[in-house]
Amino acid sequence: MQNARFSFIQAVEYLKKEANDQTLLKVTIAQLLRNYALAVKQSDKKSPVPIAVLTFALSLIEIPFDPSAPLIPEQDSQDLLHSTKASCLYYLARFRAAGGSDSGDERGATQDAKECIRALGMVVGKESNESNQELLGQSYVFLSTVTANDDLALAAFSRGAQILREVLSRNPSNETLKTQLAALGADADDLEQEDVADEDGNVFDLAAEIERDDSRSDEEDEEDEEGEEDEDGGEWSDEDED
Repeated sequence: MQNARFSFIQAVEYLKKEANDQTLLKVTIAQLLRNYALAVKQSDKKSPVPIAVLTFALSLIEIPFDPSAPLIPEQDSQDLLHSTKASCLYYLARFRAAGGSDSGDERGATQDAKECIRALGMVVGKESNESNQELLGQSYVFLSTVTANDDLALAAFSRGAQILREVLSRNPSNETLKTQLAALGADADDLEQEDVADEDGNVFDLAAEIERDDSRSDEEDEEDEEGEEDEDGGEWSDEDED
């Protein structure tokens, strides 16, 4: 029985290794594609290639694990995958907003920025480092520049500036970040985040808005809400009696 237990443990270890190997392979390919996209963008600001390459890199990251390796990879591997995904989404958002051969796509950039923030929220291990914290802050600040939602813009900027100030407080020698915060008018000595509230005093729910799918229009959301109201509490008419 002891030999059988050892065999089972060994089989599980092999499966875990395969899951980790597949994850790390995706990370390596995605990072190489991301670096290529950045190099192309640097040499040709109007090229549509970087957006296409980053979109392809993200599609590779989203490929499900092979059925022969059903186990979840180790946390460090998952964190590396999520942080790589986040960096691809961040640059994709910026490139969409800037536009390639066409005009900028601010709606697409908004959704990409939100997905970037969500991906970074999945990072919990050692990848939750200063570099990724700065990326999170930059993503919030960037989101504030492309969203059409004024409340989201204010809340995202406040949150992003707070994160970047915290990063700078831990690394005061980061001159680039210090210059950026000064240009944004964000006082590096003030670590307080200001809540955004409407006229009735209701605090804007930034976390809920980040989770909102901007690939759907406001009209579609309103139609869904109206549909639910009709099902649950539609008005009675004489025709209903018949």
